[in-house]
Amino acid sequence: MWKLVIALFAATTFSAVGAGTASAATPLDPGGPLAGYIPPSQGGLSCTRYLNKRVTIMPLNCEMSCAVDFAAAAARGLGFDYDYCRSTWTYSCRNQYQRALGKLDQGTCMNCLDDPARQGLYPLYEAAVQVAKDQIYCDNNLNNTPFPDGHGFVSQQRDVVKCQNKIMRSLIKSTRCLNIRCHQKITELMYWNKPIRQTFAQCETDDVVKSCKARFQQSVLKAGSSCPPCLDANAIWASFQTALDTNNGNIYCTDQ
Repeated sequence: MWKLVIALFAATTFSAVGAGTASAATPLDPGGPLAGYIPPSQGGLSCTRYLNKRVTIMPLNCEMSCAVDFAAAAARGLGFDYDYCRSTWTYSCRNQYQRALGKLDQGTCMNCLDDPARQGLYPLYEAAVQVAKDQIYCDNNLNNTPFPDGHGFVSQQRDVVKCQNKIMRSLIKSTRCLNIRCHQKITELMYWNKPIRQTFAQCETDDVVKSCKARFQQSVLKAGSSCPPCLDANAIWASFQTALDTNNGNIYCTDQ
């Protein structure tokens, strides 16, 4: 009996303390560009994991997929309800995000991730998509079709749009690489004091073969040469990575 009590006490103590950072407000990347702190508890870790996955899927991947579908349709002279895809439809990006928030165990989250903060994550990541659209669908020729939200123009040349959509799809893959493979996984290794084989910088940019940036650059090469001259893949990557690194601090936040 006493052995069981001691074991339960030890398990409870470890669960509460986690990696020993419950009151430390330890930065994830001291002196580096990645914003955010190691979560203070297992509940906080669970909350950040949940929200990080949802912003990767809804404000980022879903919004970018709607842009790709709109561009593909417009290039063929077909109609596509862009707002319906993003916000009106039952399974639109925004409505899916709201349902996801409704399923969150809110009692696990830090005070800095209260309901207003969770609601505020969507426009932050949506803004990153808008910048990407301005940079990818960048040809503002008067004959081109503007996106309904005022960010980007769809070329009349299908080969150009095909190339642009490939760049956007490459960026969709980068969202998972940055937010999940780098930000989330390394943070969880830090929380549990497990061996870390990659720094955030190596995972995101510095590894010339396996980093998120390297994979994005490889995808850009496969997109072909029909993209417009205004499309600067290096600038697209730089602004997108900066936005995701900065926004990370709004998910992996601290109450201190």
